[in-house]
Amino acid sequence: MIGLLILALLSQQGDYPGYLPPPDGVGAEMLPFSARGMAMGGIECCVRNDRGLSILNPAVSAWAPHAGLELTVDYTEGDCRARDGEMRFPRMSFLFPLPGRVVLSGALGGRSVVRCGDTLKVDGYVGGYAWRGGTGEAYTGLSVLASDWLSFSLGGRCFFGGIDSDVTLFKDSVGSQIPLNWFYRDDGYLEPAWGLMVGTMIHTPYLGLGMSITTDRDARLEVRRNYLSAGSDTTLTESYSIPGEASLGLSVRPLPRLLVGTSYYYRKALNLLQSKTPDGNILGLGAEVDLGRGFAGRAGYSVVDGLWSDGCRRWSLGGSYLFSGDRARIDLSLGRSILKDGGGETSVSVTLWGSENWLR
Repeated sequence: MIGLLILALLSQQGDYPGYLPPPDGVGAEMLPFSARGMAMGGIECCVRNDRGLSILNPAVSAWAPHAGLELTVDYTEGDCRARDGEMRFPRMSFLFPLPGRVVLSGALGGRSVVRCGDTLKVDGYVGGYAWRGGTGEAYTGLSVLASDWLSFSLGGRCFFGGIDSDVTLFKDSVGSQIPLNWFYRDDGYLEPAWGLMVGTMIHTPYLGLGMSITTDRDARLEVRRNYLSAGSDTTLTESYSIPGEASLGLSVRPLPRLLVGTSYYYRKALNLLQSKTPDGNILGLGAEVDLGRGFAGRAGYSVVDGLWSDGCRRWSLGGSYLFSGDRARIDLSLGRSILKDGGGETSVSVTLWGSENWLR
C-alpha cells in the first residue's frame, strides 16, 4: 500500500524518468514488396503489373483489366532480433478499374518492426525496458492510361505506427532499492503522415521505364504514459517528418518470354525517435521468365548503400502459377540476405491474388 501511495505521488509530481525511445528508432525496416517484387530484386517500379499494386510506383498497374485483391505474408529467420521467427503484418492491396481508362488502387502494409529490451539507467533510475511495435505504409490513388504505352499515377501515401515501452523501475534516483517494483507503460503513437506520390510508366512490348516520387510527410508523435494505479497522462507531443523518396527503373525483353531489369531506390536521411537513419539507396537487378502453362520463374539481387542496413546484399528466387481464366495467381519468393557484419537472414514470401473473374 505504501509503495502504491509513493507511485501515485511521484506520477503527480512528474519525478519519473522521461520518455526513452527504442535504441534503433523505428526498428528493422523493409520495403513493402509483393512476393513477385521480392523474387525479382525489388524492381517493381518498372515492370507492368496487371494483377497487383506496386506501392513504389502505382502507375505500373494502370493496364489492369479486372478488379482484384492481393494479400502478401512474409516469414523471416536470422540475425535481426526484431524479425527473427516473426511473420510480418500482411500487405494488402486492391485494384478497381473505372470508366475512362482509370484504375482506383490502394494498399496497406507493414514497414518496420520494433522488438527489443534492456536494463538501463535513466535520469538516475535503474529499470528494465521492453519495446514493442512497428510502423506501416498506406496508399490510395488513381492510375490513368494516357495512351496504350504511357501511364500516370497520382495519390496519397501515408506513414503511421505505434511503439509501446513497458518499464519496470528497480532503484530510485538516489540509488535506494524500491520496496515495490514500479510499473508504467509509454504508448507512443505516430499519427498518420500523408504526402503526395506521383508516378509514371512507359511500356512497350520490348521496354519498360518507370519512376515515382514521394514528397516529405509531416505529422505528430504523441506519447501517453499509463501508470499502474494512477491513471494516464500525455508526457510528450512533438512533430515528426518522414523524408521524401524516389524510385527509377528500366526493364527490357531480349526474348519474348524473358524480362530483365534494374531499379534504383533513394531516400533522404530519417531523423525519428532520437535515432538517425542515413540517406542511401538500393540497387536491384531482376529477371522473369515465362515457363508456359501458367508458370513463371524469377530471380533477383539487390545491394543496400546506407539507409537501415548499409552493405546488405540479398539474393532471391521465386515463381508463380496463374490459374486459367485470369482468376487467381499465387507467387512464392525465397530470399537470403547477408549483412555487412557477416550475419544474415532468410525470408519466405507468399502472395495470393484473386480477381473478379473468380466469381464468374
